[in-house]
Amino acid sequence: MAKHTNVWRGLTVLFAVLLSITFFGQQLALSQQGNINMFLGTLPPTQEVTDDTNYYPSAYASKDEMRAALKDYLINDQIEGSVLLRNENS
Repeated sequence: MAKHTNVWRGLTVLFAVLLSITFFGQQLALSQQGNINMFLGTLPPTQEVTDDTNYYPSAYASKDEMRAALKDYLINDQIEGSVLLRNENS
């Protein structure tokens, strides 16, 4: 009977280690997905955007315009947050 217990303990430890290695390998592969794709010479799947498939069109003409609007928004958000922190009458 002791022999069977040792076998199950060994198998449990083996599968626990294998599961841990698998989880670690999956997270490593997901974090390095770009490097792995570049090494293998593969491209991620893409979808072409046409007038029929563009469900949420951008309100900006270019990325530079979008970044400028984001910068203005963040500055305004910081100013409003600073005012709320300094408000002593509430």
